[in-house]
Amino acid sequence: DFIPFPFGGDANARLRITLDPALTQMSEGSLNRGSLQQNTKVVVNLFDGGARDSVWASIDGNERTAMTYTVRTDPFIENLSKYKDTENAYSGVSRSSHIWEINLPENLNPGLHSIKVDTLDEFGQRRNAAMTFEIVTN
Repeated sequence: DFIPFPFGGDANARLRITLDPALTQMSEGSLNRGSLQQNTKVVVNLFDGGARDSVWASIDGNERTAMTYTVRTDPFIENLSKYKDTENAYSGVSRSSHIWEINLPENLNPGLHSIKVDTLDEFGQRRNAAMTFEIVTN
């Protein structure tokens, strides 16, 4: 049986979860803390994933929902483009074929929230990751 090598040294580091658009930052240097913008999506980059893989998200412990596979740019990489004129700049932004997304509910109350992502790849391997964020009022 063919078993693919995981991305990087840690098999569990095969996916990245981001919000798009990102929360509006309330103070410089804060991570995943700010005001929720309209039409925010949870975006998952399943490294080396593809249309034959399945990805689900659970928000605040609610029932998990299948995410939609799409080809688009990764918002995490888009954010790195602000460093394009630096010595260690990332090579550039391009569309990715291993992205899944789902709309984040717009009625989330201020406070801490969690997103848990579960994946099943075409070879039967399961991975999961989680992210937390805090919604604050203006």
